[in-house]
Amino acid sequence: METKATNSNLIAKCYADNSARVQAYIASRINSYADAENLAQDVWLRLLEYDKPLTAETMIPLIYTVASNLIIDKIAVGCFGFHGLV
Repeated sequence: METKATNSNLIAKCYADNSARVQAYIASRINSYADAENLAQDVWLRLLEYDKPLTAETMIPLIYTVASNLIIDKIAVGCFGFHGLV
């Protein structure tokens, strides 16, 4: 439980400092502000669900890794109609 609380505090600080940049990063790759807003929210939710300890040094790379994976998923669904494995 302590890991979740520590992670939440770190994520809250990173959100305050980086949320606009993460959303801009996503928007620049999918050309949709509304979809970028939704995907950016998904990035932060996935980080909150992360059960391993996070550190300040790993947060930014992890944020952009999660964002990139969500972008790839979004493009795959849009281009190929792929919704994951059944």
